Amino acid sequence: MGTPFTDIYKIFMSQITNYSLLNILEEDDGEKVLSENLKPWLHKAIVDFGTCKQDLTDISEEDDSFKVTLTIVEKQILAHYMLMAHLNTFLIDDSLLRQKLNSRDYRQYSESGLIQAINNTKQQLNDESQLMLSRYSWNFGRVKERFKK
Repeated sequence: MGTPFTDIYKIFMSQITNYSLLNILEEDDGEKVLSENLKPWLHKAIVDFGTCKQDLTDISEEDDSFKVTLTIVEKQILAHYMLMAHLNTFLIDDSLLRQKLNSRDYRQYSESGLIQAINNTKQQLNDESQLMLSRYSWNFGRVKERFKK
């Protein structure tokens, strides 16, 4: 058996503080419901990680797992791309644009400030993902060893 999706989900969940996702675990069949909520973000991450040396599209839907065994680096990259997909849900959420606060000036600052903060976080995650991909693609450890000779 390859790598279960839950391995990537655990890495993803360790990097966020979304209590609505954590509260799902308290429900009956919580793990199954959580898995169904996280799966679209994992699918987006699989598409975004197109340079993976392994076939990430070779999955078993019945077992919720990859048919290949992923390295820790590949798991981290997938979790990172899941974080970016998760942040997109906040950027696309129009309720952020409809916040009802008393002060017009504060409301304008709050809405634009929040969206800008989310965008900045997403850009930082994107930069980190690109660095991880670059290191993965060039197999950073082996390149360092080659230059020692």
